[in-house]
Amino acid sequence: MPNSNVPLHPETAAVIVDRRINTYWERAALGLMAIVMSLVVWSFQQQAAKVETLETKVIALDKVKIDKGDLREVEDRLNSKMEGLRTDIIARQDLMQSNILSRLDLYFQGKR
Repeated sequence: MPNSNVPLHPETAAVIVDRRINTYWERAALGLMAIVMSLVVWSFQQQAAKVETLETKVIALDKVKIDKGDLREVEDRLNSKMEGLRTDIIARQDLMQSNILSRLDLYFQGKR
């Protein structure tokens, strides 16, 4: 900064102020660029981590792959179990219905 006792020429003062404004804008731009670059690097690292986890899942699924015959066998076993449960439920419903009807018959016979 020039000596404060010497008066500044108006053009010189404008150049000094202009330089200060330029340095502030440059600093702000550099700061913003640093923030943007750090966000880009961070997102790239996050994406790389996601890709690695997905690759391990794909490898695990590839090892556990079953063929259509095994799947059909499991499906047949499940269907037979469901059919057995269905017939059991129907039998219980019939038993409960006959039990309720017999109780109602006894109740109405006692009223007469």
